[in-house]
Amino acid sequence: MKAIKALQKLVLDPKSNLTDILRNALLISHKLGLDDFKSWCELELKGYEGIDNSNIPEYRCLYGSFHVLNVQNGSRQFVGDQAIGQKISEGIVFFQEILANDQDSFDLRVSDDINAFLKKKYDLKSNNYIFYSMVDNVYIKKVLETVKTRVLEFSIQLEQQGILGEDWEFTIEEKKIAINITNFQGILGDVKHSNVQQTNTLTVQKNDFESLEQYLRNNGIEKADILDLKNIIDVNPLPQSQSEYSPDLKSWMTKMIGKSIDGTWQVTIGAAGSLLATGLQQYFGILG
Repeated sequence: MKAIKALQKLVLDPKSNLTDILRNALLISHKLGLDDFKSWCELELKGYEGIDNSNIPEYRCLYGSFHVLNVQNGSRQFVGDQAIGQKISEGIVFFQEILANDQDSFDLRVSDDINAFLKKKYDLKSNNYIFYSMVDNVYIKKVLETVKTRVLEFSIQLEQQGILGEDWEFTIEEKKIAINITNFQGILGDVKHSNVQQTNTLTVQKNDFESLEQYLRNNGIEKADILDLKNIIDVNPLPQSQSEYSPDLKSWMTKMIGKSIDGTWQVTIGAAGSLLATGLQQYFGILG
């Protein structure tokens, strides 16, 4: 059986498991030496854990409206209708299992920094309150369909170049042709190779505010907010750990998270916390 034809048949079968589709695509890309596509398949299967939020594909951003849960009595309250996006790093099984529950929506717990910001915003002082984003399952289906379509496009591009893989083995000529298809960047879109992940973390030098400023500017933070941060750093002792952040610095971070939530800072709330933590940890020389 020809490998590419078998992959296409698998993708087009509505009963196929996406995990199996990705495994087939992973094997083919490995045999052809297509490192970018191979890395993407691995990340989709295993998850994007440990990878900078900015390097997680945009199609993995799930949008929902905020609800707050009182863990003491189990009551829930709707608190906002703004669509808030969070990138999901879990492997593809996470999305499949949500759909398997056969519900119209699911609750996605927000990150700790966003939870702290929302508690302050709504004046909820008790630790009994936890914020969730109610996500419609249409976003889950979109993730799965996007991944499936990219695998199909991958197979079509190979087939158009005469690369088929007789009995799941590829000739030297097929491998040479595959390498010259520029590693399928048109298909992968915003996906970055796992070997160049977290590029933002490399730009900030310890105690070098100019490098921190450039990092923040590159991530869309306005000059006035950067100046506020500089003033805070100048008048407060340098922390040796995150637990030693001054109240002023914590307040500044909370303000920036708020700007992400209301759209003033054009990044997702999941990315906001990661970007701020990364830049400050690099600047202070804190490893996490």
